[in-house]
Amino acid sequence: MTSGLCNSCTSGPFCNMLCSENCANANCNQYGTCIGGCKPNWRGNECNECDSNHYGSNCSNKCSVNCKRKICDNVTGSCTFGCKRGFYLQNCEKKCSTSCLSACNITSGECEGECPVDKYGSQCDKTCDKNCKNGCSRISGLCNSGCIDGKFGIDCLKNCSFGCISGCHQANGKCICKTGWQGQNCDECNQNRYGPGCDQHCSPICLNGTCFSSNGSCKEGCNINFNYGKVIQRSSENESNGEDYSAQYVVVPILFISIFLNIFLIVRNIRHIHYERKNSEIIISQQSSTFDENTSTYNRLEDIPDYQELGQLRQPSKYDELK
Repeated sequence: MTSGLCNSCTSGPFCNMLCSENCANANCNQYGTCIGGCKPNWRGNECNECDSNHYGSNCSNKCSVNCKRKICDNVTGSCTFGCKRGFYLQNCEKKCSTSCLSACNITSGECEGECPVDKYGSQCDKTCDKNCKNGCSRISGLCNSGCIDGKFGIDCLKNCSFGCISGCHQANGKCICKTGWQGQNCDECNQNRYGPGCDQHCSPICLNGTCFSSNGSCKEGCNINFNYGKVIQRSSENESNGEDYSAQYVVVPILFISIFLNIFLIVRNIRHIHYERKNSEIIISQQSSTFDENTSTYNRLEDIPDYQELGQLRQPSKYDELK
C-alpha cells in the first residue's frame, strides 16, 4: 500500500483480503466494492449474491419462466411474486388443470372457484356422468340438478321403465303408465295383457281373461263355457270400432281345424262306401259263378241214360191221352 489504498486485487484495512471472485475483472477497492460491476448472474457491491433471475450456490440456476416477472429467491428458487396463471408449487414447475376456470392454489394445485359445468373434483379434472342434467356436484360428482329424460337414481344410471309415458321421478323411478302397463314404476303388464310391450291381449279362452305376461299362457286355466260365436261377434265389433282383434286369432285357427276334420271324415266315408260297393260286386260275381257251375252240372246229367229214362217218365202217358 503506497498511497493508503490497497491494490486492485485486495481489500480490508490491512489490504490482506482478496476481492470477490465474482467481481468483473477481479478488481475492487479497499472496502471490497467491485470496480466495474459483477460477473453475469451476480449482484451486490461485493457481487456475493445471485441476481433476481438466478439461484443456487453458483447462481447458475435460472428462476422458472413461470414465476411472475421471472424473479425468485436466490437460494431456494421459489417464485418471489408467485406463479403465472395456470402454474403452481414453489418453483411454479407444475401446470394447473386445464379445467380450472381461474388460477389454482400455489401449493396444492386445487382450482380456485367453480369447475366447468361437466367437470368435478378438486382440480376439476373428472367428468360428470353424461346422464346428469346441468352438470354435477364439484365434490361428489352426483347429479344435483337431476337426470336427463329416461334416467333416474342418485347417479342417473337407472333407466325409466318402457311403460312410462314420459320420463319418471328422478329419485324412485315412479311414473304415469302407458296403456297396458301397471305398477308404481309401470314395469309390469296389466292382468289381461302380455308381451314385451304389453300390447297383446290375453286369449278370451283364459278364465277371467288373465294370463302370464311373459308368454300369454292362461293364469287361472281355460273357460270351459267359452262361446266361439260370441268371440266372432265381438271380433267383428272390435274391427268396426278399430279395437284389438286378438279373439279372431284364436277362433280362425279353430275353424280351420274344424273344416279340416270334416273334410277328413267325408273322404273316409266315401272310401268306405267305395270299399263296400267293391265287396258287393265280388260277392255277386261269386254267386254268378256258382249258378253257372250248377247249370253245367244239370246239362251233364241230361247226357246220362238213366237220367234220360227218368225224363221220359215225366212225359205225358197214353193214359193221359185217353182221358
